[in-house]
Amino acid sequence: MDQFIMTMPLPPDHPLLEQLSWVAQVFLALAACVGIFFGVRQLKDLKEQGELRIKQMEMQNKQLQSSNLQMKATFLFELDKMFESEPVAKARTSFVTLWKEVEDHVKNTHPHQETPAREASISEEFSKRLYDLREGNLEAYTRLMTLCGFFETAGMLVHRGYTNKADIEGLYDGSIHHIYTAMKRHIQRRQEEMPPGFYENFRRLAESIPPRSSGN
Repeated sequence: MDQFIMTMPLPPDHPLLEQLSWVAQVFLALAACVGIFFGVRQLKDLKEQGELRIKQMEMQNKQLQSSNLQMKATFLFELDKMFESEPVAKARTSFVTLWKEVEDHVKNTHPHQETPAREASISEEFSKRLYDLREGNLEAYTRLMTLCGFFETAGMLVHRGYTNKADIEGLYDGSIHHIYTAMKRHIQRRQEEMPPGFYENFRRLAESIPPRSSGN
């Protein structure tokens, strides 16, 4: 038995199996390469899609900004049309006339007053004359208070964020300071008579804008 095992021929080599194993390895390598290729391609596609999405979002943002600017410009144009409308224009004319009368009166009665004291005296005298108008000429009084109503509306829009204070300031800062200087005392007294919030937005707007020498 031992002699039979020792003299038994060894199995021949199997080149076909080796070839098949090599081919299988090649196919596995090719499959891996294909997988890597498609994976890289997919990542590239995802990157391109992401970049395209970012560009689309940037374009949408630019379009939205452009639309907001157009809406803002339209809003300010309509607001200024209101300021130049006949009722407000008449109110401004009446205001200038009364301002000159009050200013002359204060200069004559308090010739040496400095600016802060003079403005306080003007506001006090203005309030007295407005009360007189309210009693004797309600139409004239209402016309003048139209200015307060206009800037109350502007102040409310600023306070609620519908427009920027800088835009209102750029258009009307001189007018706001001029009118509020005259009307301040009267507004304070009327606030004591009226429910809370009476011309509060006008007051808030006027007191948030520093005065400058030139006006509208």
